Amino acid sequence: MENGSGNRDGFRHASLIREVNERIRAVSGHVESFDVLCECGRPDCDRTVEVTAARWEEIGRVEHVFVVAPGHELAESAPADSEADADPVVALPQ
Repeated sequence: MENGSGNRDGFRHASLIREVNERIRAVSGHVESFDVLCECGRPDCDRTVEVTAARWEEIGRVEHVFVVAPGHELAESAPADSEADADPVVALPQ
């Protein structure tokens, strides 16, 4: 997650955005899908990504997996599962 300050800072930023997204999920109630902030780790990113509630719960069970907007994937990231073509979820290096 290169952002000019190195991978560690990008990972830290993505983790902070995850905390915000967890709060978004908590206040969104019983909805089928909702928008979260892109967790690409870029400090200037303001994109949002729609995820289903079920997918969000799956994401939360896997460490180092983040939701990223299309085009915000990095070369060193890997699809989190076989549905990666349609899925905005990637596993990012620490």
